[in-house]
Amino acid sequence: MTDERVEVPLPGAVLPPELLEALARGVAAAFAPPQPTPSVPGEAVDFLTAGQFAGRLGVSRETVRRLAIADVLPCTVVCRGSRKTTRRYPRRFADDFAASGQDVSDLAEFAARWRARMALAGPHQADRPERGPRP
Repeated sequence: MTDERVEVPLPGAVLPPELLEALARGVAAAFAPPQPTPSVPGEAVDFLTAGQFAGRLGVSRETVRRLAIADVLPCTVVCRGSRKTTRRYPRRFADDFAASGQDVSDLAEFAARWRARMALAGPHQADRPERGPRP
């Protein structure tokens, strides 16, 4: 960016370069795709990438990939290409496993129990926090 002023077709009107830059940024932002925002401020996204998921579980990203291919870990395929499959992993599983205090060697058993519990809870109940028995 230079400090030159730009002449516009209106006689005597001069726009500073900073204004033009701000205008260009505004136009670019208007045409950019919207970024997903959580419904509640501060609420976490429901799915994690393989790297984020691996970090939460305390294993490598490659271990997460291998266990997902073997259908041990719960995941959602978001893109299936000819060379690469992109998966996302439920944050709730990672949170539940971290809270359980179990060792990584028990991951497959924990995943089987977690999937069974989510299947019993139903699609709408799976996202709700667990509560005690109803009166």
